[in-house]
Amino acid sequence: MSALLSMAIIIIILAVILYLAYSTAAIYLSAVHDTRPPRPVVYMCCLLAIVSVSLNGAYGVDATGLLFLSILTGLLTVMTLTDIAVCRLPRIFTLSLIVLGAAFRYSLEELTYSLLNASLWFGMTYLLRQFFITAKGTEALGLGDVFLIAGIAMWTQPQHTPLLITAAASGAFLFILLFCRRRRQQALPFAPFLCASLYALTLLPDSVFRTSEIFT
Repeated sequence: MSALLSMAIIIIILAVILYLAYSTAAIYLSAVHDTRPPRPVVYMCCLLAIVSVSLNGAYGVDATGLLFLSILTGLLTVMTLTDIAVCRLPRIFTLSLIVLGAAFRYSLEELTYSLLNASLWFGMTYLLRQFFITAKGTEALGLGDVFLIAGIAMWTQPQHTPLLITAAASGAFLFILLFCRRRRQQALPFAPFLCASLYALTLLPDSVFRTSEIFT
């Protein structure tokens, strides 16, 4: 089977996954919150997913890696759509990210280190959340975001995780400075910034998928 045909099949699978992600978000938002996913965000997520999978195919990632990446982009899409619409991350989405990330790392024989990385970040962000609740009486970080960060730590290499979290926090802070100073009472969803940072990481070679060591 030619590389071009394999890539075409992966893109078709990606399209199905993205459709399922959109449908899941739409059903949840319609049934629970009586709203719909914002269409510009839907298009942006789909574009990022296609670019990410296509670039990783060009980098030399094999079909198994591209399939995992397609699933990852689907999960990032559904979480971005739900959180940006209603500032909620259903636990089933974040737990799915963690479980599938564990399966991905197990396939690379890196599960132990990834579990330690995810546990470390879950513990730190959970304690930070509890500190703000105790000291300020507010949730600076939602519990869904804590699980999402743990899931991201499961998918990423330990040296990349702090950079990714820092980039997401910086993006959120900049967004607040530019657009939210007059709407302080409105909650800002953090998941889209986390997902965008992970999307950006997948665009780089040897980031999530180390082609030079694993897939050659």
